Amino acid sequence: MNPFIILTSIRGDNKLRINVNHIVSYHQTTYSNSDKIYTHILVSGAQDRKVQETPKEIDILISNNVLSIPFTGNKS
Repeated sequence: MNPFIILTSIRGDNKLRINVNHIVSYHQTTYSNSDKIYTHILVSGAQDRKVQETPKEIDILISNNVLSIPFTGNKS
C-alpha cells in the first residue's frame, strides 16, 4: 500500500502529492531573511519539499491516511 497525502507548496499554492512511506523527516522553520514560516520535508533520495502545512497538520494527515483500514474507513 502506498498512502499519499496532499500538501500545499509554498510556491504558487501548488498541490504536492507525497508518499508517506518516503518521508524521512519534517520540521517547521523560517527563511533567514523573513518571518515567513514553512515546513521543510526531507523525502528519501535526498529530495526536499517546502510546504505551508504545519508539522501538526502533517501528523494528522498521516495518521488519518495510514491508520485507516483500506476500503472500510475504520481505524486499525
